[in-house]
Amino acid sequence: MARAARVLARRIDARYRPFFFIAFSASLAFLEPANDVAWANAPGGLLGLGPVLPLWISLAVADWMVKFAIALVALFPFRIIVSRFASAPT
Repeated sequence: MARAARVLARRIDARYRPFFFIAFSASLAFLEPANDVAWANAPGGLLGLGPVLPLWISLAVADWMVKFAIALVALFPFRIIVSRFASAPT
């Protein structure tokens, strides 16, 4: 059960980025009118280079890229090391 919850949480986090949408999207500004998120909706290139999109979308993409890089650099080798120790005879 716990593994299924982790997989579901990872998919939601990686694909939909609800935090960035809820926190910075102008379409949800009515939820907290006193919180000014206009800076996050300023147009700019995706990661400074791509098509013009709101800044919060670029932040979400950069966040995903950092998580992916950490998975490659740290978590993937860790899993290999742990699997070797688990299969080693004692």
